[in-house]
Amino acid sequence: IGTTTKATSGGYLTQDVVSAAIIAKMATVGVANRIASVFPMDGETLTVPRETDGLTVYYAEQAASLTDSNFTFGTVDFVAKKRYVFSKVTNELESDAAVVWLDRFATRAAYALASTRDNELVNGDGTSTYDREVGLLAALGTAGVSTAATGHDTWPELDVDDFAACMGKLPSDYANGGESWLCSPQFYAIAMLGAANGASQ
Repeated sequence: IGTTTKATSGGYLTQDVVSAAIIAKMATVGVANRIASVFPMDGETLTVPRETDGLTVYYAEQAASLTDSNFTFGTVDFVAKKRYVFSKVTNELESDAAVVWLDRFATRAAYALASTRDNELVNGDGTSTYDREVGLLAALGTAGVSTAATGHDTWPELDVDDFAACMGKLPSDYANGGESWLCSPQFYAIAMLGAANGASQ
């Protein structure tokens, strides 16, 4: 958006300021930006190295030759995806309340974009609905999804066994004490505290 159609009269400045405000706000309201690694891109594509295999521990005998192991690496290839929020403003509103309107627009755009990115992070199934993004549920597959016990289909009905079964899905390689639950404050208060008889865990 811009308050003028002529870039040299301020269009460049308005675009940069508004986009910077939206990006800054997205970082504070979205979950994806707080838990995922973020790699700034200065082009359409980006290749980032990743470790595909680590070191192996062997048992040694006195004076025996040692078996070596090595890291192996691969890459993750990123392709930029475009997202936008578009809104029109009347000349009258632009003249009377441009600053207020832009502030409101930047805040609401940030929430909308952050919500979309969080939705893609969890529910993306590789289809056009999510612009081909693949999220956690699709990447984990059915073997990584825990289903609550029969009859436990509302938040207050979930119990400790349901949560323990979910925790048991985590591969041992990732159970290092740094894992966390990701849920809404409402779910924490109604379901998790209720299952633990109100004891904060």
